[in-house]
Amino acid sequence: GAAAKVAAGGGDSGVDNGRGSSSSSRGASSRASASEALLEEAAREAQWRKDRPLLPTIDPAKLAEIVFGSGEEGKADKRLERMFRMEENINAGSGPRLYVPDVVVPPDAPEAATLPLLIYLPGLDGTGLAAYRQFPKLRTRFDLRNLFVPPGDRLGFEELVNHVQGLLEKAASGIAPSRPVYLLGESFGGLLALALAERCDFIDRVVLVNPATSFADSPWPALGPALTQLPAQVYTTLPVVLSPVLANPLTMALNAINPDDPLPRKASDFLYGLLDLLQELTALRIALPAATLTHRLQVLKDGAQAVSGEPFLSRVPQRTLLLVGQ
Repeated sequence: GAAAKVAAGGGDSGVDNGRGSSSSSRGASSRASASEALLEEAAREAQWRKDRPLLPTIDPAKLAEIVFGSGEEGKADKRLERMFRMEENINAGSGPRLYVPDVVVPPDAPEAATLPLLIYLPGLDGTGLAAYRQFPKLRTRFDLRNLFVPPGDRLGFEELVNHVQGLLEKAASGIAPSRPVYLLGESFGGLLALALAERCDFIDRVVLVNPATSFADSPWPALGPALTQLPAQVYTTLPVVLSPVLANPLTMALNAINPDDPLPRKASDFLYGLLDLLQELTALRIALPAATLTHRLQVLKDGAQAVSGEPFLSRVPQRTLLLVGQ
C-alpha cells in the first residue's frame, strides 16, 4: 500500500453521512479487501509490462473470440467491470446512479474530500468507456463521481434529467461551500450537463467534451437504427464497429505509451495497447444490447432537440469550457 492507494466508494451519491453501523463496517471491510486486490493486480500488470516481449504474440483464435463475442475471450473485460462497478450498479435496481470508480492513484494524491467535486456524465454507452483511462489522473485533482446508466433503464430525456438532478443535489448537499462543483459531460453526457446546469444553481462550472448537440448532423441518425436491426450474430461485433464512433481507438491506444520511453518501447506499447483495447471494448456487449441502443438513440435525439438553440443556451449561467476534436 505504500506505492499507491485506491480510490473506491459506494454506488450512490458517494456522500458519507458519518453514521456508522455493522453493515457499513462490513462494507468498508469488503471495499478494503477489494482495494488490496486491485493494488496487487496493478503491481502484477506493471511487472508484466516490464517483462513482456517487445512484439506481442497474436492468437488468431482468441482474437476471433474477442471480435465475435464467443468463448472466454469474448466476455466483458473484468477489470473494466470492476472499475465501472457494473454488477453492483446493474443489480441495484435503482436506475441511474453515481458511483466512485475503482482506480489506483499515487500515494501522495490529496484526499478526495478536500478536492472539487467533479461529476462525469458519460456518452451513449452509459458507463464512461471512452474516458476511463483518464479517471486515475482526474482522481488526483478532483473528487470524482461517475454516472452509470444501467442497460435496462428506459427513462426518457426529461425523466433522466430529473433523476440525475436528484443525485447531484444529494451529492452536493454534504460538501463544504468552499469546494466547487463541476459537471463534465461527454457526447450524450454533454446534453445532460447543459440541461442540469440550467436547473442547478449550485453547479459552478461546466465542461463539455464533443457534446452531442449536433446529433442531426452526425452519423447516428442513419447508422444507429441500422445497427439495431442487425442479426444477433452480427450485432456481437458491436464493440469493434462502434469504437470509431464512440471514441478514437488510436488515441485510446496511445494512452498506453510512456512519452519518455525509447521509440522501440513506444511502438511495442502501442501494439499492446490496441490488443488491450479490443478486449476492453467487450464491455459494450453488456452496456449496449440492441434494445438499449434503440432506446438511447431516441433519448439522444430528444436531448439534442431540448438543449439546442440560443434561447436555451442563454439560460445556462455557468462558465463553460467546450472541448471538440475528431
